[in-house]
Amino acid sequence: MSVVLTSPEAAMRASGVTETGGQIATLRGRVLLAAEVSSLDAVRDVIAHIQSVQTRTNRTRGQVFIEVASAEQLEQITLLEPLETPELITVTWLARDVRSGAPGTGESCRAGVALGRAVRAWVSEMTTGDPEIDGDELSAVVFGDSPEIVDLRLDLISTLGLLAA
Repeated sequence: MSVVLTSPEAAMRASGVTETGGQIATLRGRVLLAAEVSSLDAVRDVIAHIQSVQTRTNRTRGQVFIEVASAEQLEQITLLEPLETPELITVTWLARDVRSGAPGTGESCRAGVALGRAVRAWVSEMTTGDPEIDGDELSAVVFGDSPEIVDLRLDLISTLGLLAA
C-alpha cells in the first residue's frame, strides 16, 4: 500500500507536483481519491498528472469520490467544468442533501459523512485489508479537513497499512 495524504498542499508536496510540474511517483496501479468539494481543484491537478504519465501498458485505475452540499451544486459544477478522468477511473459525486445522517436519527448528512461511507464501502469491497495480500499498488489521497475526514484518514491508515503524509 502507499500513502494517505492529508490536504491538497500536502498531496502536492508529497507527490512532487508544483506549479511547474512534477511527478506523482506514489500514484500508480489502483488509486482512490476522496475529497470534499472545496478541494476539487486539487483533485483536478492529481487527475491531470495521472493522465499525463499514463502509457498503454501502465495505466492507473481507480475511483474518485467527491462530496458536494447539494445536487444543485453538483449540477453547477458539472455544467461549468466537467471532471474528466482516464477511462479506468470512475467518478462518483455524493450530494449530502439527498442523504441522511446517522441511521435512525433523522439528522441531515454532515460534511464528510457521505464521503466516509462511500470510501469505507469501496475499501471493504475492493481490498482484503491485508497489505501482504493486496500488495503495494493502492494509493489513497483524501482531501478535506472536517472531523469525519480526519477519522477516515485514520481508518485507512489502520485498515490498509497506509502511511500518512
